[in-house]
Amino acid sequence: MSALRKVSMTIEGRVEHAAGTPTVTFRDAVGELLAVAADMVKSGGRPADPFGSGRGRKRYRITYADESTVVVDSGDAASTSVRRGDGTAVGTILRAESATAVASTGGTLFHFVRDPCTPPTPELLRLLVLDRSGSEIGCLDVVRAVVDSLSPNGITIHSTRLSVPLSADRTERDILLAACVDITLGSRPYCAELP
Repeated sequence: MSALRKVSMTIEGRVEHAAGTPTVTFRDAVGELLAVAADMVKSGGRPADPFGSGRGRKRYRITYADESTVVVDSGDAASTSVRRGDGTAVGTILRAESATAVASTGGTLFHFVRDPCTPPTPELLRLLVLDRSGSEIGCLDVVRAVVDSLSPNGITIHSTRLSVPLSADRTERDILLAACVDITLGSRPYCAELP
């Protein structure tokens, strides 16, 4: 747990349903807007995955406050690719019993594993964020929606709360926010306890 003492950046990703299609709004600890993630829309105004959770390819766009973009492509049940808006590969998130983020250069960036010290509840599941060596560097809280407030889109996650070192570079930040989008909008499991 000593790595958590070095945590100096918290990002909350809240699922919002204002315009019909759900979005995730990412804000820092003081409430400043960092980015917004939304379903990528096909020509004709339809979402890339009109049938919702559990069906095929899902694509989302994260738009940062500086207007740069990242595309999160949950192409199959086992992996998610992450690219910048210009098509440059950022990395891939591989999912099995846990999840591992690999940079486009081939090196491991992060592992996401369930926190064995924090039992999951109906409202909260905590994932640990580990570095390439398996050392704990942060956590990702997944806040589940109360059953009465489930969205009509079937999204079961209310928000994510990511706590990581401030020194996260652009690639690491892109991958971390992509993981949050993959879990919330994409309903992709990063451990057995997630839907």
